[in-house]
Amino acid sequence: MKDMSIKMGADKSLVTHAVSHLMENELVEDISKSKKIYSLVLTEKGKNEMRVIQDSIDSINSYLTSDLTPEELEAFERLYEKIDKKLRDQFLYRS
Repeated sequence: MKDMSIKMGADKSLVTHAVSHLMENELVEDISKSKKIYSLVLTEKGKNEMRVIQDSIDSINSYLTSDLTPEELEAFERLYEKIDKKLRDQFLYRS
């Protein structure tokens, strides 16, 4: 959990609680053979939930961008990609 909490920029106890909650709800399972290392994978239930979440996100994004011209949408996407890269570099790849 320590590595995951570092990559997420979150407190270890928060990550442990979140993972426990996901496991209790059968959304992820630990397939590791070790008690010290987690190897988490989505269950079928977890994959179905991810599809529902992604569909909701897609619907919201479509609604929010529906009044943009193609040029405005292209500019928005370029800006979003820059911001997303900055966030990923800052929070996901620090050690």
